[in-house]
This record gives sequence, structure tokens and C-alpha cells, in this order.
Amino acid sequence: MRNVGNHLHNVKVLRDGQGQLFVSYRQSHNQRVAADEYGPCPYCYGYYPKKILWRHTQKCKFTMRRDQENDSLSRAACYYQNQKKEALF
Repeated sequence: MRNVGNHLHNVKVLRDGQGQLFVSYRQSHNQRVAADEYGPCPYCYGYYPKKILWRHTQKCKFTMRRDQENDSLSRAACYYQNQKKEALF
């Protein structure tokens, strides 16, 4: 539930172009990283660096069974693309 609230906040930050992202994992505490280098996990909505997001999704405890996966990934991809388009306006 916490990640869903953080995700809604992050979408607003990306749409408005100001504020700080709430991320689940940071590679460095002292280094500033651009917001577009993070992406949400389609299962738990935690934000991770895009370079390691694939690794997180392999072990995410909210990962569904294989027969449900394709449908969920499609919905998550559509949702993320829609949010990205709204952030541009």
C-alpha cells in the first residue's frame, strides 16, 4: 500500500516537473540522479533505477504466476505510458 501512495506522489512530481521522487532503492545517497532514470515496478509500484529494475522484477514478492503475468504487464505498461504522456503536458 505504501508504494501505491508513493507512486501517486511520483506521478504528480513527474507531471508537475518539481519535487522529489520517493524511491525504493538509491544507488548512492550523496549523488543527485535525474528523475527519468527511475521507473516503477509493474508489480509493487516501487521506484527503482531503470538499470536494475529488471533484476527487482525477477524477485519482487508481488510477482504473479506466469499465466497472469502477460495481462498484468500489458496493463502496467499501458498505465505507465499514459502517465508519461500526462507528465509531458
